[in-house]
Order: sequence, then C-alpha cells, then structure tokens
Amino acid sequence: MSITKYEAASLYDYIQQKHSSIKDYLIIDLDDSSCGYCVCNGKTDIRLDKSWQENSENLWSVVNEALNKMISNSHRLNIEAEIEGQLASANKAFRNYFLSGKSLNAEAFSFSNITISCAELDEKLTVLKEKIAKLLSHAIALVSADKMIDTNIIILGKAQEMYLAMYYIREKLSYDPMLPDERFRNDELVDSYTDIVEKGMLLYNAMTNLKHTYSLLAFNPESNSFDAIYTVSKENAKSNVAELVFSEPVLLCDDDKLSIRADDTIINISLPYSIAPARSDLIDVAIGLKDNEDTLFIRRCRFPTRIYNVKLS
Repeated sequence: MSITKYEAASLYDYIQQKHSSIKDYLIIDLDDSSCGYCVCNGKTDIRLDKSWQENSENLWSVVNEALNKMISNSHRLNIEAEIEGQLASANKAFRNYFLSGKSLNAEAFSFSNITISCAELDEKLTVLKEKIAKLLSHAIALVSADKMIDTNIIILGKAQEMYLAMYYIREKLSYDPMLPDERFRNDELVDSYTDIVEKGMLLYNAMTNLKHTYSLLAFNPESNSFDAIYTVSKENAKSNVAELVFSEPVLLCDDDKLSIRADDTIINISLPYSIAPARSDLIDVAIGLKDNEDTLFIRRCRFPTRIYNVKLS
C-alpha cells in the first residue's frame, strides 16, 4: 500500500515530533502548485482528507522567468545557477527589507553590470505573489476554519528556499509574517524538504509491511512433505487484530510445534501456553504486525477470545 506525498510529509513530521494524539497537516507544494490536508491519528493511521491541484505550475520557474526578463539585454539566457549561488545573500537582504518596513532597499541579486534591488524584484514578482495567493486560497479551503489555527504547515518545493516566496506565504497564513509561527514546520525538519517525502514513505512502509513473506506449513501425507496452508505476503500486513485473516484450523498435540516459513527459512515455534490436561488443541493462526514487529497470532478455537502473540522478527 502506498501513500501520497502529502501523507508522507505529514507522517515524517508526526514521527519526528513523537506525537501520539491527533494532528492535522496542511502540505503545500510549490513545485506543482498543489496542496493536501492530512489527519494523523497514530503512526500508521494517516489519511489524506482533501487535496487540490490545477495546472502543475512550478513557482520556482516563475522566479527564474522574472529575473531572466529583468536582465533580458544581457548575454545570459538561463541564470538559475547564478540565482541559487546568490540566494543566501538575497534572503538576508529581503529579511532586512521587510523588517525595516521596506526602507532598507539593498541589493538582492547582481548579474555582471545589472543590479536588482529588493524593491525592484518585489515589484516584478507580483505575478508570483498572485499565484501563491491563489494556491493558498485553495489550501485554506481544505481546512475547516476552527482547525486552521492548530494545523501544522509544511511547504514543499524549490521556491520555499526563497525568503520572498515564504514571506508571501506567511503574509497570507500568519498574523504577522515577521513573527514566529510554530505551525510552520520547515525550520524544524531534521532532513531537507527535498527528502522528507521519500523518508516518510520509507517510514510508512517499514511500519506497515512485514519484513518477510510468511507461510504456515502442515504435513501433507499425500505428498509426504510439509506444504503451505496459509501465506501472508510482506505487502499485505495488518496491524489491527480485528482485520487479521486467520488460517484454517490446525490440530496440535502437546509436543508439536508450528512450522513457519519466513521467505526461505523455517522457524519452529512452540505454543506459548500449556494445553494440559488436554492432549491436543485446535488452533488457527494469523500473521501481522504488533508494535511494528512481525508477529504470529495464535487463537484457540475452544477459547476464540484468547489470542496469543509471538514475535517473529
């Protein structure tokens, strides 16, 4: 089972923050102008509630196009590498620009004999501001008004590296774009925003997939061999006992062991309880996840509410 990028980013932060209660997340991707609203209620209980995407426009390209037009008389046709090289100093200049109420209008970018000030770029990037405003209007619409104040916000996409773009976002979503807003999670992420989606998916797979494919083996007198009578593949794990699919009943005598094949390895497991004074016991088994560990669940047919579990990994 796979999850969306919105769920993966939400799960990454949920686990990083060691949350255990319900948390809401608004994920905004500037690389394709999309957004998604997720609800996390546990490490494996995560769902994408709503999402929106219209034209898949990359807002970092909008920045590049605007700067290219501003230096259209120069010899440069593509300045993306130069923009990235000056981004740190430009971000510092823009922070001071907005902190000073736009009175400190320092140089933002310089390309040979062409210098672009903070005010000039702020004016020329009106189109970026408008596109961000449109995207945010759809993002806000995904979240009920009473939850917006407590909803965690993660911004994905290259354009979020630019202070000006983040200022436009904070201007719409925060009371004051220059004041701290703990809902914005990007500054607290251990890993780069470029990695959290992949890592979130890996975390989800690790918690919802078995480490092996397992089979319960039983002796077949016709073939004079042990054959699989119940198999669970690693992608079909269940962590909720109510959802477990149990095997057909198996009769075990007092000294018998369960034979489980984990991929190509045979594991022999004794019953975790005594069947005395009886000489045999009828059981069925299931294999799933418990506390993120591969687990064998054993159910006594005489006492179906009693389910024992044995760690397999």
